[in-house]
Amino acid sequence: MVNEKNRKLLERNVIEAIKENNETALNKLYNHYEKLINAYCTEIKFDKNGQTYYFFDEDKCQEIKNELFIAIKKFKI
Repeated sequence: MVNEKNRKLLERNVIEAIKENNETALNKLYNHYEKLINAYCTEIKFDKNGQTYYFFDEDKCQEIKNELFIAIKKFKI
């Protein structure tokens, strides 16, 4: 999984811009959390022969991004 101990916080002005529906700030948010989101959306699958496959769930990725956006909009600054 992604190491979160060394991750920098998102800047306050970016959060404020997201609350005002700034698309550039929203893209910064998604880029900031891209590795973590991708890690949660990637599943390791095995077939009957033991072959390993990686499955990226686009729907789950979009759901996480939507929930992140909703959560940021609820921030009280």
